[in-house]
Amino acid sequence: MSDPLGLVKDAPSGQVPVIDSRFATSNIQLSSALCALGFALKIDAQPVSITIDADKERRVVTFFHEGNTKLGDFLAIHVELWWKSPPGKYAIVGYDDALTAMKRVHVERARMIDVSKRKERYSSTRNTAVATQSLHSASVLGACEIELLGYDSSSRQWVFSSGAEIICDLIKAGGKPKDRPLEIDLCVDWMLETLKYRDWLAKLVRNPDCIPMIDMRDGERVLQISSGMDEREQRKWISYL
Repeated sequence: MSDPLGLVKDAPSGQVPVIDSRFATSNIQLSSALCALGFALKIDAQPVSITIDADKERRVVTFFHEGNTKLGDFLAIHVELWWKSPPGKYAIVGYDDALTAMKRVHVERARMIDVSKRKERYSSTRNTAVATQSLHSASVLGACEIELLGYDSSSRQWVFSSGAEIICDLIKAGGKPKDRPLEIDLCVDWMLETLKYRDWLAKLVRNPDCIPMIDMRDGERVLQISSGMDEREQRKWISYL
């Protein structure tokens, strides 16, 4: 048995298959973290596939990465195992803090979007330090545990309490402390990097050249049909199912 507090590379083998050093995930948050860590997207092959699951009437987006990187002694499957496991179960030497920060900022990004969609009227009754229209900045501030006071729909700004000044300086500097280094590295640079990659991945998915596939099942048989085909061609292939 593996040590539950050991290194992620010591985890039981066979949990995730390795095929031709290519790694696939349908989790855009994990994919953006992998990009930030240097696991390149397979641009020269098939970076993204979109499958339409006709049975469940949903789109499944898959991102394909290189399985290894020169960054450290770990693979993409190790990062996935770390990402899916409870906090503290596995460690990736030198990158635990960065991964924790990246995972947390994606949670805050979703929270900021949810807050902006609520029809709650915001009126400030406290002295505020920061109001920002940037989703990236708001997500980083939230991930750094700066209190969110509310969302001002009239100016489309997230409003935070005092204590955000140093973090804002870090965001402007690309995440790296300069004149006012923090005692604790909040990994703001990693947060910003993964958010930028998430935007890039979402743009790839929306690219008109990224043609979806229609996935149809009959028991164990699966048929994938490009939605780029004309309807007559699609009907011909569906008839084989």
